[in-house]
Order: sequence, then structure tokens, then C-alpha cells
Amino acid sequence: MTTTLAGPKALDHPFPDAPATGQAITVAPGVLWMRLALPLSLDHVNIYAIEDSDGWFLWDAGMADAPTLETWEQLLAGPLAGRPVTRLLVTHHHPDHVGAAGWLCARTGADLLMVKSEFLLTRVRLGGLFADTETQDRDFYHARGLSGDATDGILGRGATYIETVAPLPAAYTSVRAGDVLRIAGQDWHLRTGGGHSDEMAMLWNPAARLFLAADQVMEKITPNIGVWPQEPSARPLDEFLTSLRALRDEIPDDSLVLPGHKLPFLGLHQRIEELLAHHEKVCGKIIAASADGPSSVGALIPRLFQRELPPHHAGLAFAETLAHVNTLIARGNLTHDADPDGKYWLRQVA
Repeated sequence: MTTTLAGPKALDHPFPDAPATGQAITVAPGVLWMRLALPLSLDHVNIYAIEDSDGWFLWDAGMADAPTLETWEQLLAGPLAGRPVTRLLVTHHHPDHVGAAGWLCARTGADLLMVKSEFLLTRVRLGGLFADTETQDRDFYHARGLSGDATDGILGRGATYIETVAPLPAAYTSVRAGDVLRIAGQDWHLRTGGGHSDEMAMLWNPAARLFLAADQVMEKITPNIGVWPQEPSARPLDEFLTSLRALRDEIPDDSLVLPGHKLPFLGLHQRIEELLAHHEKVCGKIIAASADGPSSVGALIPRLFQRELPPHHAGLAFAETLAHVNTLIARGNLTHDADPDGKYWLRQVA
């Protein structure tokens, strides 16, 4: 689930039209932008190919469903034809990015590159290792005020993950923040950012002024920043905001941003400021709502998301609300304590 934001000023879109299915758009010399369809409300994921000295360097893979694999065959026979695929870097463990990676590596012989935590999270989720905690997870959501339908919607996603992510290769190449990848004779600096995922990979090419931002910075939407039952006191929002500030300080504003979803754009610093302001605004709404008296996290959802949410989206909205709550607890604005019945209540700190 993503949240749509309306910026105060339109960003510059040098490529206002998305590539058609099975086609590519050249966004920089030797850099192709392609799209894969998703069976979600966010109906696409962007993928990129960089023409390297010995073949193609690919960025993300899409879901392992039949339409995606068919599109990959069209791409391999079309804009990517005539050169081997040598490397595939997957940005994070979410199925719309890693799903077809194992299939694509087997199909092309490409080496898989991932941040170690993201590779291991994929393996853990493919192994269904969270399934044995479903009773405790259900208790976690119930104690914090999430409805039964929404809890069912969020807990039922484990099987969907396995259905849309192909098995990964037995071996891969680990990459980490600070690495410099040599692609097409240029240095691409690997950066990672938390919040939406554990260590989302991003690539920055100073010479070409290109920033492969994955889901960390996108136009119009902000990625889901969520807290999950495995780590109830996590503070992913803090990680996300810290990452955004670091990107603003390091990457020039005139860089072309190539995001995981939506359109490429210019105006990185403006977009980062909009994202920072959005999440601070959400924090302010939570503080204001808590002034009315003790509240559960679940009860805040209608105050923050003023539209009807299907069960799965309500579960994601809960995860994002709790992420903001945990940041406000750390800042000293709220407390979040259990009563004798095990129910958790938020209270504003006077």
C-alpha cells in the first residue's frame, strides 16, 4: 500500500509517457526504462537495463506471475536482444521487485546481486517461517485495536508471497552500502535506506547524474512504512526520514531520478522535502487525535485514512500508523501502555 501525496509544485518529467508492454524508452545513453504490470492497485513496477561492456545489467525483476514472465520474454527478444544478461540487482525483498528474479537468473544465466539482509528475508518468507507465529501475530493486532477482517487480510498474505516469488538461486553476490559497481565504464555508488524495507538498494552515478531510487523516493506517492508483529517497537519511520535527509545531502537536485514506480523525474530535493513534511503532518494528526483521550492504534486509522479500506489495505494502514506512533513515543509525545486485559492504549504526554 502506498499513500498518494499532492505536491505544492509540479515536478519536471522529461519522460511523461511510460513504455508500452514489452518496449523500452532510453532515458540516458545506454540506459533503458521498461515496465512490468502488477495485479495490484499500484499496477506497475519500473525496471531498468544498463548496457554494460559484456551484456546487460538489470535492475529489479517484477512478480513471478504469467503476465510478467511473458513480458520478460518479449523484452529479451526485443529491446534486450543481441546481448546477454550478465547481472541482475534486486533492490529489496518485496514480491513486485524480487518475484521473477530466480526465474530470470535461470533463464539468462545472470548473476544475482542483493543486499544480504534482503536476500535472507526473501529466503525466510519463501520458507513460510513466519507461519508458525500466526496465533501470536493475531494477538498482537487484536491488542492494538485492529479489526478481525483487517487482521485476516494482513495475515493471509504469506501464501500470496510464495505464489508470486520464484525460488532464488542457491548462490548470489552480496552487495552493501558504500560499494562501487563498475557498469558501462562508469562508477555507480550503492546506497541503502531503511523504512519501506530493511536495506533497500539504490544506485547513484555522479558522472551521469542518474539516481536509481527504487521505492525510497517516488513522485506522488510514499511507500508503506510499517511496523510488523515480529518487531513491535521498531522505528522504521526514523530510518526512512534519516535516509531521505542523507540522500538530500549527497545527491544533487539536478539528478534524474529513476524510481521503482511512477515516472522518472527531476526535482529530488523538492520531493524529499514533500515526503518529510507529509510524515510530520501525519505525526501531528496522531498527536491531535490523542488529545481526545486514550486511543488504540486501530482507532486512529479512520482519522488518518479518510476512505474505505479493503481488509488488506487496512492492515497496511495499521502498520504505517504504528510506525508513526513508535516514532512519537521515542520523541516523548505519546505513551503506549497495556491495561490489565492486555489491550494497548495511546495517551498524549502532557
